[in-house]
Amino acid sequence: MALTTSLILGTLLDESTELYQSRVPEYTRNNLKQIGDAITSDKNIMNEFIDSLINKVALSNVKSKMFNNPLARLKQAGGVPYGRTIEEIFINPATDQGFDTDGTKLLKQTKPDGKTCYYGLNRQSMYAVTVTRAQLQQAFTSEQSFMSLYSKILSSMYSGDQIDEFMLTKGAIAKAIDAGAMQVVRTDLADPKTLQKTISNVSKAFMFPTTEFAGYNLVNSDAIANGETPCITFCDTDRQALLLRSDAQTEINYEVLATLFNIEIVQLQAMTILVDNFPCDNYDIYAVLCDIDAIQVIDSVFETDDQKLGSALSWNYWLHHWQFLFVSMFGNMTAFGKPKSEVTAVDITGTATISVNNGTTQLTSTITPTTASVKTVQWTSSDVTTATVSSTGLVSAIANGTPTIKAEAMDGSGILDTQVITITNQV
Repeated sequence: MALTTSLILGTLLDESTELYQSRVPEYTRNNLKQIGDAITSDKNIMNEFIDSLINKVALSNVKSKMFNNPLARLKQAGGVPYGRTIEEIFINPATDQGFDTDGTKLLKQTKPDGKTCYYGLNRQSMYAVTVTRAQLQQAFTSEQSFMSLYSKILSSMYSGDQIDEFMLTKGAIAKAIDAGAMQVVRTDLADPKTLQKTISNVSKAFMFPTTEFAGYNLVNSDAIANGETPCITFCDTDRQALLLRSDAQTEINYEVLATLFNIEIVQLQAMTILVDNFPCDNYDIYAVLCDIDAIQVIDSVFETDDQKLGSALSWNYWLHHWQFLFVSMFGNMTAFGKPKSEVTAVDITGTATISVNNGTTQLTSTITPTTASVKTVQWTSSDVTTATVSSTGLVSAIANGTPTIKAEAMDGSGILDTQVITITNQV
């Protein structure tokens, strides 16, 4: 329902004190000035009117409008009333221990395979607006003037807050992409059919238990290579959200994409959230597919405070909004796009032999061009029973042999280089 002068004044009257109701008449199209005179002639009624207008009517209206903001669907309900840190806990599915035929496992304790991440309060915003007595008196000269005052309050504080929340949420997503905490599948908007199929295939892969999509596994690859269990995640289609750049939506055929997803067009539209851009430094991103719980926007404080300035015949109001905004390390997320500047070559240098028992050799990768957006590589060994390689290119000998070490650009270009390591004298 659209807000009107009648609706605002009626709401204020219904929820007002006895003093207000006894002095301020019910609104008609011809008595706006009479209402204004009644409000501005008594400072107590005037204070109550301003407070209610900002804290009840404007706040309620903005909260309902938040659902129209593109990323508001991902916002967590409830909020966190106390504390400056959130602890996120993930428990892997239990593993099969085998049938206990002889009772030896009867008293054995099996601890859950849990992971923990901590996130700090990273938004503490404050928005201010001043309402003067002169503005208040002017507001009751016409319905247009009254709605102009209301719009000033709404735009000054609440709309500014909503815009910033949207921008900060996009920023959190972009930061995760640039930091390597989200897989980027290389796609090109110039080939929308392939983009559609790629998004559909990833969506289907989300449905099955996998270690491929959790950010925790990406940022802790070394620990996982050394024996830590990775996170196993999965997400049904009805728990997925597709964040889609508006120009990409223009190129995508919704009927085809819905068919690929094996869902109705209405369902696809419901899971799609349009955004104007993803503000990444390194990537040109067209879409992000995610578990709806993977993007966390949680209110800690959302309230107004006020101060009357008698010397200036005005009221100062402040809206405080504190939030936790982060991308969960335990949710399925994948971005679709390409680097802004692509890798054209990867070259490995370093000693290609290990002749000392349990020895190591440090390999180094060089990326061409130096202006490439993503300058990291993924190191892998062709035979981990002979040698392992860390995320920094350190090769550790395990047994005699000639494993091939590969360094592949992590920008999705497929560019790579290899080096055969000759390992001897292992005992």
